[in-house]
Amino acid sequence: MKRTCQYCGRELGFFEKNCPDCGAAYEDCSHCEETDSYQDSRYYRDSSEYGSSYSRPPMHNSPQHQAQRYMNNQYPSGYYNQSSSDETLRKRQKNFTKIACVIAILIVIISVFLTIAVISTKLTGYNKTLNDFFNSFEDNDGEAYLSAQLTSEMLYEMYGYDDEEFEELANLYSSYLTFYSTELSFVYGDDIKISHKITDKEKLDEDFISDYNTVMSYITDSINGLEAEEGYDLELEITIKGDDDKETIDAECQVLKINGKWVITSIEADDYGMFEVYSHIENTYKNRLEIVNTCAKEIYKAAEEYASYCLRNGYSIEPGTIIGGETINRGVAIGVSLGDEVKLPQGSVTIKDITDGIDTYVSDDKIGVVYCVKFDNTGFPVAVICAEDGGDVFVGAYPNKATDINASLSDAEMD
Repeated sequence: MKRTCQYCGRELGFFEKNCPDCGAAYEDCSHCEETDSYQDSRYYRDSSEYGSSYSRPPMHNSPQHQAQRYMNNQYPSGYYNQSSSDETLRKRQKNFTKIACVIAILIVIISVFLTIAVISTKLTGYNKTLNDFFNSFEDNDGEAYLSAQLTSEMLYEMYGYDDEEFEELANLYSSYLTFYSTELSFVYGDDIKISHKITDKEKLDEDFISDYNTVMSYITDSINGLEAEEGYDLELEITIKGDDDKETIDAECQVLKINGKWVITSIEADDYGMFEVYSHIENTYKNRLEIVNTCAKEIYKAAEEYASYCLRNGYSIEPGTIIGGETINRGVAIGVSLGDEVKLPQGSVTIKDITDGIDTYVSDDKIGVVYCVKFDNTGFPVAVICAEDGGDVFVGAYPNKATDINASLSDAEMD
């Protein structure tokens, strides 16, 4: 049988294994030349590609030929190459694997950073302050308990505790915390753990911060260096867990950043007084007001005593008299036997007579207090305001007690 090149159609010698024209290896296709697929024009090249010298288009692309040539690795260079296609696929798969690995690494890195950020948040800012506060119950740590509520400046200026006294106070609170821990263990079992979760928060507005700083500045002159910078109202869930039981309670909390340090200014937890924190600034403010209000009450009673003394001796204070800006005893010590040294007025009752009488009836610890008194139409006092000294901005009042620093005689007078 005549042998021809299946690619270019050239007639080949009996012993020729490669076409001298195109170089393709000869394939014995005697098993398929008579099949229908051999005549299928889909597997023939256009004869114009080879010139008119070829009697018929050579078959080169039938499925049988492709399979056979692929097995024998006989595809001509530049033509269809299955191994080349596989190599490309392998490269793509390798590239895809590399990209997937890079993406996976990026995801891990981002997750690590997010985890670190969350942990850092818990270990800084007001979260750290809250953690220290609740951990102090577990560790019976009085120092951590106090430090979560007061800066060292606040503790010294408001309560007079220096570093050495602070240590004594911390030890005292450690004893309290030991007691609280024992009480909790009775209910929840041993190994008490206390955790918290912030369920909501609201940033305090600038007006609140400004008012708070104003109150702090009124407490003492030396505390003017304290300044609240920002703060939040928080809603908490506090979980108490022991070996036997656990419970979650709701609480409201306020935190402020004062001189760069976050402190808890208040916590309100229903039925759990051990967790409650009251504003030290507010408490100190109220205590100072209570002191000057008590002082105003004593001056009021002294003025009342003197008015009664005058009335018993046939004298009366002129109706509507107001004395203001007077200082208790003007710095001179008061006599021991009160009442015995009251001087009778000479003629009509003068302002000096009234102030001397008040000086006689008040106690020694009121020396230096500045006061004002208003008398009614019967010559008896109806209102008193006072301050501990001329430079003190805390003004007490009686019989209507002062509730802020701006009390006046009209505020003190009963309606």
